[in-house]
Amino acid sequence: MNSTPAAIPDRCVQADKTSSMTNLFKSVLLSIRHCIKWIFTIFVIYCLSCLTGIIMVRSKNKFASSYRDKIVGNAITNDNASINYNKGNRFKAAIIDFSENLFISAIPQTFMGLSVIFPFFTSAYQGWIGGIVLLTGHIKAD
Repeated sequence: MNSTPAAIPDRCVQADKTSSMTNLFKSVLLSIRHCIKWIFTIFVIYCLSCLTGIIMVRSKNKFASSYRDKIVGNAITNDNASINYNKGNRFKAAIIDFSENLFISAIPQTFMGLSVIFPFFTSAYQGWIGGIVLLTGHIKAD
């Protein structure tokens, strides 16, 4: 008598993989459906704060213009990715920029997203910064 278990047909294994992927996909869609209003709220806050930054710079607001000049000047002189890019080391600049975006921004943002209030403030700030630096080089500060 053979004591080894019968071989499982390949189609059964494939069906198990497919159903687990389908369940995962359905779970992700359900999660997104449950939090869509908050995703949309963060999006609106980001867009409004970005527009606010653009309007402030276009109207030559001294605070926004000086803050923009400080951020851009600091990035050009002190940011390793920017320095390498200006030297022509584009690949190295991209790797540095990627790692900074991951470790300085993405991971902390993920943990802050677990709270209730921090994502609203960080989205507003990032949108405003994006708005004021968007027009760098097009509008000079007075």
